[in-house]
Amino acid sequence: MNDSSKQVRAKAGGQIGINGEFFEGGQFLPSTTLPKREREKIERAATGREQFERGFGADNWQVPPVGKAPILRHFSTFMNQRFMDHMGFNEAELEQFAALKKMWEAGERWFDINDFPDMANFADKARIIKSQNTNL
Repeated sequence: MNDSSKQVRAKAGGQIGINGEFFEGGQFLPSTTLPKREREKIERAATGREQFERGFGADNWQVPPVGKAPILRHFSTFMNQRFMDHMGFNEAELEQFAALKKMWEAGERWFDINDFPDMANFADKARIIKSQNTNL
């Protein structure tokens, strides 16, 4: 094994790793700037299935395409005007919900998170990170 692939350990007394976290002496130091276990969290979120169609069948769930998210995630919000009034959404948010409702009624089941970045969640972002980083 060459020196470049050798796992480095923290010095006696401890040291700060490149991810900014403290490691006690003898612990393996990270090789990335990601916080501990963040790689696993991203991997798990990126491969999770989401419901994109109403109903209980297994066919209604799948891993979303990269850069897409299911409209159904926001369905209960935009289909209930009383709830929307109660939550006090601003005009821009109401316009986004109206656009999603129109897409849903036209038969679309996915929205592009670039068009609705405020509607993206951690799993949506994790799929993009995973698609752009083969080290995960």
